[in-house]
Amino acid sequence: MDDDGDGIYDSVYENELASGWTDPRFFLTDPATGGMVFRTTPAGARTSANTHYTRSELRGMLRHGDETIPTRLDGGYANATTGSFRPLRWPHSRRQGAWMAY
Repeated sequence: MDDDGDGIYDSVYENELASGWTDPRFFLTDPATGGMVFRTTPAGARTSANTHYTRSELRGMLRHGDETIPTRLDGGYANATTGSFRPLRWPHSRRQGAWMAY
């Protein structure tokens, strides 16, 4: 998302998410399962100048606001993703375009 229109993606940090932040256009927590639902669209904000695609990322949740714990290491990213993902229909839409993480 690029709500301020500066051409750079906006970030939402783990403390905001833990406090209940949602954006019904792009992110919500499923009340039935607790799964996190992400949505990206072709019109979304790009994460770098050299890409043609949009994406959502979930990094840094385990650090609980301790920004001395890095979410990126020199030479790449350390990912420890556990879970499953499946495509689903976005609420109030007949089109597929979201992924639910369990």
